[in-house]
Amino acid sequence: DTDAISDCRTVTEKIPTSENVQNEIHQDNLDTDAISDGRTVTEKKQILSFCSLSPFLYLLSNILMSIGSGMTTVFFPLFFKNDIKMSPIAVQVIYTTLPFFILVMSLIIGKSQFPNVATLLLVRSLGVFGLFLLSKSKDWFHNGSSIVAIIFILRSSFLNSTTIMEDDFFTELISVKDANTWRRLERLNTLAWVGSVIAGGILADEHSYYTTYLLSSIVQGVGILVLLLAAIVMPKNNVTNTDSKEELR
Repeated sequence: DTDAISDCRTVTEKIPTSENVQNEIHQDNLDTDAISDGRTVTEKKQILSFCSLSPFLYLLSNILMSIGSGMTTVFFPLFFKNDIKMSPIAVQVIYTTLPFFILVMSLIIGKSQFPNVATLLLVRSLGVFGLFLLSKSKDWFHNGSSIVAIIFILRSSFLNSTTIMEDDFFTELISVKDANTWRRLERLNTLAWVGSVIAGGILADEHSYYTTYLLSSIVQGVGILVLLLAAIVMPKNNVTNTDSKEELR
């Protein structure tokens, strides 16, 4: 009898009561809700990361810079030959030595102690100002070949020496998960550049290289203002993990 009573008690203890079952079900519901809420928060963070205004503004700024570049870059040799009266050899000397100056400028800019966006704003502003000076070379410098060449080299060095810094700033704006999406969107820069070449050729034919350079500097100036706006709305505590940066690169 004692053994039977003991066995009954053991079986009874093993059988879950309705109250225990309800508690377990309630706990399972809580865990499910917590998981569901966690996913919702994560999804919301991803949406906010993708829809943040700063990356869109930065992309728009780069597109405007590409438009201004496409309107002018391919026509510089003709401008040097036809308007500045440089010899073909002189033009080739400029383009041969230009990569060296870009390299030197890249090393100088790479040692900047300022934030990436501040350096980008300064360097791009100097480059666009150089393009503006080229648009006024006939009136201000009487198309002096030496000073035009110096302005062109400085302008090109400034605008082509920030690639690494642009990548660093890019990683500050987006998350690793969104990187591929933004990399694809950056292809719009190439499309904008190609389309603007046609516009630049039409302007040069209908008006002059000086007018083309002036309009290009205005377009790129707007791009700099958009970059400034991107810096203003950029989250102040936007810190990206070092490993994430390396993964993006």
